Order: sequence, then structure tokens, then C-alpha cells
Amino acid sequence: MDKINVTFCGQKQLCLSKADHKTLMNNLKTEFLKLFETYKEENIVFYFGGNDGLSAKAFAALSEMKHEFKFERIYVSTSPVEGYTEFYGYDRAVFPFDANKTGWSHKRRRNEWLVNIADIIFAYKPVNSVTDAYMLECAEARKQITDKPEIFFVTSR
Repeated sequence: MDKINVTFCGQKQLCLSKADHKTLMNNLKTEFLKLFETYKEENIVFYFGGNDGLSAKAFAALSEMKHEFKFERIYVSTSPVEGYTEFYGYDRAVFPFDANKTGWSHKRRRNEWLVNIADIIFAYKPVNSVTDAYMLECAEARKQITDKPEIFFVTSR
């Protein structure tokens, strides 16, 4: 079976109450359990484009599940930086861009890359940032052509 690539789209900054945070974490874990029931866990690869927002919450939820399930967590960097795996606890890091070019365009290119490899995208609802809206537009456009990615919305309510 091919790898199932999962990415995340959602709110660089999530300001949640303790109750909303707990609800979001439970909702994420529930969705991840459904994934593990549907696909062989060792075939699931989670790609993270950041260390905040929904990516951070998903990483935290998956870290709690790592002892029960086998899956890979990969950080997609916008610059060729060493130490992400050791410092943040990712299984590995990738930098799929030209190392001679840096800056804001790398974040946009990273997000496009994440959409292009995704079989499944988890998005935080409501989507109210320009970057997240753009990422979802790319996903919807790709879905019309390839039938992928599946988009799941998670909430904190």
C-alpha cells in the first residue's frame, strides 16, 4: 500500500480557552483514531508546516499517541535548518526547495507543496487567515482534478 500523506491547515495563532483546547485535542485524537482504523498506521505520514496553530495541536495529540501507533512525523522547513528533529521531536525534517532562495515566497511554496502531496488535509474551522484560505483554495482546485485531498474540518467547539 502507498503512503497516506496527511497535512494540516489552520490558524497560525490559536487563542483557545482551556475547555476549547481540550475539545480540539479530543476532536483531533478521534479523527486520528479513525485514520488508524482505516489505514495501516505504518503507512500514514504526517507532514507539519509549522510549530504553531493547528500543526502544534496535532503534533501534541500525535505525540501522546506515538507509544500506541507507528507513524511518521515530518517537519517541512522553509529553510535548510539543522536540528528540527532533535529539538522539536519530529521523526525527520525535509526542505524541498532551492536553498539559494529564501523569504516569504518559501512559506507559500511550502503550503502549495503540502497541498500537492496531501491525501488528507485537516483544517481548523473557522478559516479566517489569508494563508489558510489560499491553501484550501489550492486543495479544492487539486481535488477537482485528482479527487484528492480529502479535507476534514476540526473545531474547538
